[in-house]
Amino acid sequence: MHTTETVDGLEDARRRFHQNKSIFVDLGVREEFNLPKLHSMEHFVPNIKMFGTSDNHNTEYTERLHTDLAKDAYRSTNCKDEFSQMTLWLEHKEKIIRHNQFIAWKATGSPSPPIIENLHPGIIYERKLTMPKHPTHKAREI
Repeated sequence: MHTTETVDGLEDARRRFHQNKSIFVDLGVREEFNLPKLHSMEHFVPNIKMFGTSDNHNTEYTERLHTDLAKDAYRSTNCKDEFSQMTLWLEHKEKIIRHNQFIAWKATGSPSPPIIENLHPGIIYERKLTMPKHPTHKAREI
């Protein structure tokens, strides 16, 4: 249960963290702070004030993704030039998932996608990829 004092204390702690986070940059610990957990903290106080509780607010979903996508990928490398190996491992994992979905789709008789009724008449729902004839940047790596 929150009181005005606890909510003010939470907001004050968040504000003080952001005022002093430059120490982590100065010590070389981090260069940027674009983290889901820090972002979600911005919403705690407004949500507590609006809804009266912070139920169902946790950050475990990012921990699970970190375990699946980073730790497992890192373990599959030889620990040298790991970024490219991890990226390739994740790409292979995604392709396997898509292939399994394709096999399941074929096993069910390759059904057509469901027809959605009540479509908005002004929206074109067809998806297509268009490529420019003259790109703005030549031979760019991602």
